[in-house]
Amino acid sequence: MYEIEVAAYEDRLEEFATNYENDFGVTFGERPNITVANEKDYRSYLEDLGRETGLELGSSEELDMMAQSMYYQAMGMYDDINHQVLISDYVMGNGDDVDQSVVDYVLAHELVHAYQHNQGNTMSTVELSKEINDRFGTTEDLQTQLLAATWSFPVMAIAEGQAEYMSINMLKEHAADNERNAAAWEAASEKYQEGYVGAKEFYRENIEALIEVEERAKRGEVGFMDMFILGQIKMAQYVLGVGYIEDVVERNGTTMDELLENGPETLSDFLK
Repeated sequence: MYEIEVAAYEDRLEEFATNYENDFGVTFGERPNITVANEKDYRSYLEDLGRETGLELGSSEELDMMAQSMYYQAMGMYDDINHQVLISDYVMGNGDDVDQSVVDYVLAHELVHAYQHNQGNTMSTVELSKEINDRFGTTEDLQTQLLAATWSFPVMAIAEGQAEYMSINMLKEHAADNERNAAAWEAASEKYQEGYVGAKEFYRENIEALIEVEERAKRGEVGFMDMFILGQIKMAQYVLGVGYIEDVVERNGTTMDELLENGPETLSDFLK
């Protein structure tokens, strides 16, 4: 059903990967495959993750629910176990009219994660999952969840912030190349205006607030509002990651390869 779409997006993948190399002076490396994915593909990914990590991710019913959530909520994802980009056939319209501008934006973002994987300087999903399990176990109390979220924040903020920074700027740079690129840039520009304007100016104070959350959690001082904070940390990975990257690129001329090689390892490192 999706053979034509996949072939078309393979060409798009190569175009974007080449743009990244030319625009940012990076070596992208091996191009990933593309899969237009259904719920079973997301379930298969979760099974692979459990097998590779050796961790119990949940019961069969819980895995089904997780796969369904990923299918409907995550328009796309990079599977670093199988080196492939999954694009949900839900966002592809299940065979109906496809909003190519959205799919192009999702593809551009997920491709950066493939570049990161190829560089080998960031934790893979398997490595990060194992490290979190080793450090914090499987306890699901709020204190442990906050400690795990704040500890892993630097890894996730650089991964997601760089994916947004590179994809948005690449689409902007090539908006005039053709009508399809112009539409993709319009989708990316809307995302930037809604979420990232001014992030360079306010990321530091938000990092300082996260440090306070981490210190309180270490002392066991966890309150009701921390449930809300925990839910906001994931979104903050994108916004504060973009703000930090915009700042260090402007101030220090930091390259994308350097960002992966020498990026912040703790929350305090964001403030240096």
